[in-house]
Amino acid sequence: MIWLKVLHIMAIASWGGLLLYLPAVVASNVHPRTHLAHELKNEAFGRYLFTLAATPAALVAIISGTLLFLLDRNIAAWMFAKLFAVCGLVFCHAACGWLVLRSEQEPARARPAVTFAVAATAPLFILLILWLVLARPI
Repeated sequence: MIWLKVLHIMAIASWGGLLLYLPAVVASNVHPRTHLAHELKNEAFGRYLFTLAATPAALVAIISGTLLFLLDRNIAAWMFAKLFAVCGLVFCHAACGWLVLRSEQEPARARPAVTFAVAATAPLFILLILWLVLARPI
């Protein structure tokens, strides 16, 4: 069971870090580039980062968390609050995916409101999860 907790913590940390970084990658695609190769490379980087790093980290975090929930059978109020915060991270993840797709389709069009919303809410959900886990009753 300890290896499952370690896997879950590593996956949450990776997923959270990538959710903090992805809005910056999307925002960097807004400004026109002087070299087309650099622009295409940067756009591809956002997609690869989302599909090959953030999404697998999210899936591992959610699956390992579900297994921990089923094995531990811990049904408490803090757990439901933590699940709410994880749902918030899932919505941030979906918004990052939408931003990556939009930045590929229309690279010159900025979406600062959505980018700022994701960049501002993802850290709040991450800190909420951290606080709930560390402050939970034993």
